Amino acid sequence: MLSERVREILSNERLTHEEFAQAVGMNFLRARNIVSGRVQKLKPEEVRAIRERFKINPDWIEHGKGKRELPVGQGALKQGLAAIAGATREARGLGLDAKEERDLEQLLFAVKTGNRDQFMAMRQSLQLQNDMIYVPRHDVAASAGYGALVDSETLVDFVQFKRDFVTRVLGCDPDHVLVAQVKGDSMQPTLNEPDLVLLDTRKNTPKVEGVYFILRGDVLLVKRLRYKLKGDSVDVISDNHIKYPPETLTRHEMNELTIVGRVVWHAAKF
Repeated sequence: MLSERVREILSNERLTHEEFAQAVGMNFLRARNIVSGRVQKLKPEEVRAIRERFKINPDWIEHGKGKRELPVGQGALKQGLAAIAGATREARGLGLDAKEERDLEQLLFAVKTGNRDQFMAMRQSLQLQNDMIYVPRHDVAASAGYGALVDSETLVDFVQFKRDFVTRVLGCDPDHVLVAQVKGDSMQPTLNEPDLVLLDTRKNTPKVEGVYFILRGDVLLVKRLRYKLKGDSVDVISDNHIKYPPETLTRHEMNELTIVGRVVWHAAKF
């Protein structure tokens, strides 16, 4: 059973349920339900995280087949070959010149392997060649409920935007934007899971009302911040106010938070 195999990992790695959850990017409650047997199937991203974090054979963790540990080098080799093939396939046939195609292949390869430094280098090169910007998306999501633990900032994807739209319409610096995802229901109807949002990370010292990504300890939230006229307190508001009542924080309490950025655009599923 999945629960037995996960307990085996916990025992071998000497991890608590919370430490395991943080290591593989899942909520503590979900980790506990997996260990107890209430959850019997892992999400693809959880399988990938367990494989990469603990060098565990995906067939073993999902189905109990084969040996628990990956042979030395096998996981990295398979992942690398698959990433190269995928990046090449996606970059071909787009009508790009040779240099753009080569740079796009490297950018896609960086995404598939989670190499943020390579991604940023290729992103800069491509942006100099055309009028698009390539905004990174990391494996983090802000909870529009009571909070999701943040334990990974792995590069998982990117979203293309027209440079003119980002700079002129949104008024953002292309080098200071990122894409993130929403979880939960407390910002309904404004934001819903799994909406994608574009954050302006320069606006990390909010002075006006807006929707912000907030880091409170290890918990990432998306909330509306409303500053009082005297400036000595801030209302932290959920648009779904019936289910989630507002909080009022003092200036001192606000200083204990980290403002990741302000939401300037979002994409929703209809």
